[in-house]
Amino acid sequence: MQYSLKRSAIALVLVGLLIGSCNLPGAGAPPSGQPGQAPTVEGAAQPAGQAPVQEQPAAAPTQPPTPTVEPTPTPIPSEPVSIQKGLNGLDSYRITIQTRIAGNDPNDRTEVTSTVQRDNKLKASHTLTTSLNSTKDEPSNKPSTSESYTVGNDTCQKDEEGWKKETTTAQKKEMQDALSRMIDFVPLIDNPEFVAAETVNNIPSHHFKFRVADVGVTSGTIATVNTGEYWLAVDGRYIVKYSLDLETRSGPTTDPKAEVAGLSVHIELTDVNQPITIQLPPDCK
Repeated sequence: MQYSLKRSAIALVLVGLLIGSCNLPGAGAPPSGQPGQAPTVEGAAQPAGQAPVQEQPAAAPTQPPTPTVEPTPTPIPSEPVSIQKGLNGLDSYRITIQTRIAGNDPNDRTEVTSTVQRDNKLKASHTLTTSLNSTKDEPSNKPSTSESYTVGNDTCQKDEEGWKKETTTAQKKEMQDALSRMIDFVPLIDNPEFVAAETVNNIPSHHFKFRVADVGVTSGTIATVNTGEYWLAVDGRYIVKYSLDLETRSGPTTDPKAEVAGLSVHIELTDVNQPITIQLPPDCK
């Protein structure tokens, strides 16, 4: 699935410290020539046997204390790293991505759910995908499934005939890995607002909410549903949980002939850095 890429810029607040000097340079310093002795007025006689009168140095002006500048709190970072970049930094995980596109009729919908288990250290993964494509004219409630295991350079895929195994050379595997790193995405996020610090799926996270900007403007429709929220890991800023629900109508809800279009996207990350056992199935040949 292709997702729109919109990132919200985070403004970082820079705090400056005001530093003032306490004394002006050269204040009260005696002039050159006779150290410690004040100059005499030209033409004025000094009394006999009396030491010259010493002038007291002028006191340095008192400087007010430098005010203490309290640092301004830095905004909570709300921009996530891309999905694959965040996952590559973990030892292991399970991630589920669900998408649903719906129309007027209850039978008019496309649903795809993909769950991936991954052990990055062992380069092992298990992927299970279910998809349902139903239309008003050809309704269906029977999803199709695909499943695959990868351990090192060995991959097993399941189809209608059963499991099939393929072993990839190290050279080809390297090229496949390079290509996979080029395919990445960040879910749609617009103008997020910080909600609270929460722990989700045992991961300390920052909770944000948002609404997608300009929904319905291009199509001239009415946005009846526009809600989004997500949780970012405090350490790493990868997405722990994401939810987006959109719905537009070509007319008011009282119009039965109005066209309806809906979109739902849900992402959830669990079992982060927990032991995961991934092995090729016994029937894989």
